[in-house]
Amino acid sequence: MARWAWRYGRWQFIKRVLKKDPRLVLPTGKSIVLPRTSGSAAEVFVTKADIDWGSEVRFSSAAGPNDDFLDIGSHIGYYALYLSPLVGRVFAFEPDPRNLAALTANAARGGNITVVGKAVTDTVGAQRFDVSNNSAVSHLTSSDAAAAVDVQTITIDAFVKALPDANIRLIKIDIEGHDLNAVKGGLETIRAHQPLILSEFSTEGLDINTPGELTRLCDDLRYRIFAYTRRSDRQTPHLRELAEADIGRIWAKMLFLAPQRLWPAFENETDGRSGRDDRC
Repeated sequence: MARWAWRYGRWQFIKRVLKKDPRLVLPTGKSIVLPRTSGSAAEVFVTKADIDWGSEVRFSSAAGPNDDFLDIGSHIGYYALYLSPLVGRVFAFEPDPRNLAALTANAARGGNITVVGKAVTDTVGAQRFDVSNNSAVSHLTSSDAAAAVDVQTITIDAFVKALPDANIRLIKIDIEGHDLNAVKGGLETIRAHQPLILSEFSTEGLDINTPGELTRLCDDLRYRIFAYTRRSDRQTPHLRELAEADIGRIWAKMLFLAPQRLWPAFENETDGRSGRDDRC
């Protein structure tokens, strides 16, 4: 707690006194610029790049130098820069115009990151995009939001078909409740490339993300679901395999959708633990 308080105080000093955007060297070696107006950027700084309870380390451990990484919902480029030194190419998808300046600047630090200013879903075309809240939680919408803009949409499959020499081995999806639609638009790619998928998969107040549909998709794809979970702020997160009944009922930041080729690595860390021990 003392270390957290010290780092939070340092963030506030840089933000309010120096009036600068803090920088942080990520564990994989790249330096990221963290916009001082962003709450999620503050979390990256205060946790020293551990906002997802160790998911970053586990996810990056599956990376290879010839891999392509799709960062869907890249925001300011945190995961894009984290993985950049470990893979061949990174494609950072971010439709929110408020994030593009910071993302583009951070992408330039990677050297192998391409910014794609489109929303990823299950159709190619255009949709309304809700920007009424802060830029960390903007999302596609079918309603007339108070503040919305038109954005171009693309599917994973359509993007990959146009990508020369594609080798999609890693996909991160954090698009505020539309994760399943992104997966549905990438089934051909997932079957062909067997990527490890890291997904926020929020179910709070949403009808489009359902645990049953996710588990059915994973069963069809021969994927299994894992997550770092814990019961309280004081507990060290542990990797668990999750069943349908566990999803949304336990405390987890991100879900791993693991292909069969990676099952042994996940099984070694879980040591047989299930999510039932950490239900809220």
